Amino acid sequence: MRARFEFLSGAREGESEVLDGNYLQLGRHSSSSLRFDAERDLQVSGHHATIFLRGGYYVLRDAGSTNGTFINAVRLTADHILADEDEIQFGPQGPTVRFRIIRESADHHPGGFRPAPIPRAPQPAEPVFPAAAEGSSESARRAGPGPGTRTRIRAEVARQTATVRRRLYAVAAVATIAVSAVVWQRLTQNASVEKERQAMLDQVDSLMRELGSLTINVQTLRERFDSAQRETARLRDLVSRPDQGVDEMRVLRRQLEDALAHQRHIALAASLDVEAIARANQDAVGIVLAEFADGTRTTGTAFGIRSDPGAGLILTNKHVILGDREDQPIHLGIVFEGSSQNFRADVVSTHPDVDMALLRVRVRGGIPQVASLRWREPPVAVGDAVAILGYPLGLDLPMGGDWQEVGITATIMTGSVTRVLPDLIQFDSFGVEGSSGSPVFDRQGNVVGIVFGGETGRGGRIVYAVPIVYALELLDGLR
Repeated sequence: MRARFEFLSGAREGESEVLDGNYLQLGRHSSSSLRFDAERDLQVSGHHATIFLRGGYYVLRDAGSTNGTFINAVRLTADHILADEDEIQFGPQGPTVRFRIIRESADHHPGGFRPAPIPRAPQPAEPVFPAAAEGSSESARRAGPGPGTRTRIRAEVARQTATVRRRLYAVAAVATIAVSAVVWQRLTQNASVEKERQAMLDQVDSLMRELGSLTINVQTLRERFDSAQRETARLRDLVSRPDQGVDEMRVLRRQLEDALAHQRHIALAASLDVEAIARANQDAVGIVLAEFADGTRTTGTAFGIRSDPGAGLILTNKHVILGDREDQPIHLGIVFEGSSQNFRADVVSTHPDVDMALLRVRVRGGIPQVASLRWREPPVAVGDAVAILGYPLGLDLPMGGDWQEVGITATIMTGSVTRVLPDLIQFDSFGVEGSSGSPVFDRQGNVVGIVFGGETGRGGRIVYAVPIVYALELLDGLR
């Protein structure tokens, strides 16, 4: 059996896709069997749901999605055996697909054409030749002899069977043309699929060579690189199978295009001079420590943007210094990179529309500041490589120990931009609790944004940042 999915709504509305397999993954991740648009179908999780065969039936199961899976407008709470025309919705406002089962055709017994039955001529009740008219002489001349009974029967049979034969010949000719057309279409389609398969194999082999030529020195990029190599090997195995049809090749083509885009992002990120970016800016980053009246403590990253002889200004996230309830902290401080000294900080202002806050630190001699901030809009473009400098582990040192004795050490990570909006930059990287407030740098080492969160359920791989241009509004408020 195979399954057909018709997209009733969402980014792929109007499309349909046929899938074959005992285990299907549905979601926005590039490895999904049924894949949704990663940028527009935001109600769909990366790995949203699965469909698998059990006892000859397709069974739908939610894969721990963020927004839930709905079957015929009812939220799925347990495994569901799918039937034809079932409608599956991904999230309460997410895209909907209609499910259909494609079964193999049953044994076909073609019926043959039968000629029309031969009519049986009626036997005459009277002699074929009538008697002489009354009163005529015996020597009177008779009418000339007409065709005999057998002759008339043969003529009638020949007339009717000729019509049947003409029809049979016409049907046979049409059938021959139809079969020839189907055979020609199948041969042409097979040739097209084979040509597409060879082209895709060439692209996959080229992708594998390019990945093999990259030098990866950053651990977070190494994990993405290893994942890209595994995905490329999987695609090559699937593309090389001779049983892949047109629909399957179309799906594989889309997955290969995603893999090629991912490889380009990795290559760009690998070309970043992260060591130079870290050397120029690491002294300006630090950990913000906030304590609230109820005893709650939060940490995040911050970085200096302006220094005066007796004080300095630093940027961080609003949620780091105000907490979930947006309460003012009773104690607020910052510990700069490589230091163990906690400097007191005060809140200057918070932005009303985005997750950004401006703090002041009073330090004799001023504070270190980042090398450059990029005020251009938009600050980056999709596909650009970026670097993030911060503290994804907070005060938990990777090798253990007390930060008050050894100081704190920032981590630099790389990523690639996947979406740019007026108030948001999205990129593939790594971010967890503690990363909030980290500066995001472009290839030239300019700060282009400040990290504020990420997509849930993606293991910290999808990270969001506020464009740095919003800091201008906070700085304008000082005048």
